[in-house]
Amino acid sequence: MKMNSSVRPPRPIRPIRPIRPVAAVAALAALVASPVGLARPAHAELGRTGTTALEAELDLDMSAIRTTDPDGDRTSTDRVAIAASASRFVGARVSVSLTAGFARQATDDDPAMTQWRASAGAGYHLRLAPRLGLWPRFALGYARTGIDTGTPSRLDQLGLSAYVPFVFEPAPHVLIGWGPVIGAEVYARYTRGQLAEDASKSRLLGVAATLGGWF
Repeated sequence: MKMNSSVRPPRPIRPIRPIRPVAAVAALAALVASPVGLARPAHAELGRTGTTALEAELDLDMSAIRTTDPDGDRTSTDRVAIAASASRFVGARVSVSLTAGFARQATDDDPAMTQWRASAGAGYHLRLAPRLGLWPRFALGYARTGIDTGTPSRLDQLGLSAYVPFVFEPAPHVLIGWGPVIGAEVYARYTRGQLAEDASKSRLLGVAATLGGWF
């Protein structure tokens, strides 16, 4: 059943903010170019069949925003977000991944929103240097956002994404990933009570970073 025109789905939780670690990129370049960075690690290489990598997105966002309008009205927004992924190399340099995330956002003037998301994907790790690789990954993800409107409400989204990070290994079994990420929603549906309608679809283009380890 379509919703009447007076019911509008709220704006979804804002997308992940792009991360611009300029200093980290410069340090990475210096380490890769140095004799230490080019030394072949003694441990087994990331990407061998049977290895597993665990990563956390560097969007560990715990923020409180206070806004004052010209007329003196104040609005506060509180947000927390976290996501982690696990990847298993099922063949030489071929990986499969699972990712799960949680976000909570509350604003004075808008309903509070709680989001759970999960995705599954596959990738290929290309070794560029003893401590440096390129690990593109493609995923299909689903997110459900519960909205505190007083009536049971939710936003369901389905999307495709690609993350193409350079992966640096600063120490045995430690990895840092940084690279572009793109995404596009292919399905979005807003439901409030017994009423439902299509919601706006969004696209994402930015830069993301991950930190993790592997064994």
